[in-house]
Amino acid sequence: PEFTTVNLKEICEDVCQRLQPQADKAGVSLNVNCANLSVHGIPKILEEIVLNLVDNAIKYNTSNGSVGVTLKSSDNRVDLSVSDTGIGISDEHVSRVFERFYRVDRSRNKQISGTGLGLSIVKHSAETLGAAVQLQSKIGIGTTVTISFPAID
Repeated sequence: PEFTTVNLKEICEDVCQRLQPQADKAGVSLNVNCANLSVHGIPKILEEIVLNLVDNAIKYNTSNGSVGVTLKSSDNRVDLSVSDTGIGISDEHVSRVFERFYRVDRSRNKQISGTGLGLSIVKHSAETLGAAVQLQSKIGIGTTVTISFPAID
């Protein structure tokens, strides 16, 4: 696939619309606040990044929790952030969550299906597109993953 100019706002809105039933079932509100921004990338890979991040934010959230998807421009970057009010990740696991097949506390998450590949795919895909990944999390407060794409000149 070739790189092209992709409207990332449209991808975020489409993915969130498709995941709305899952969010409703989990009792999680989905809030999309995206500026109309485009990045240089591959549409299918960008969709996969957003899908994995929002899916995780819903899965690892709490009942009556929320997920926020924001897209904004700053300092020659386009920042996509997905935040949740979920269970959070302890400091000891934050550095490892992007490893393939790594799952935080498997015993606690047996009821949550997954392979442990989602965040590994996100990181690899972001790097393929020349983007950087940052994760901040606090136990019991939630997690924010930010992907910083180079702005289009």
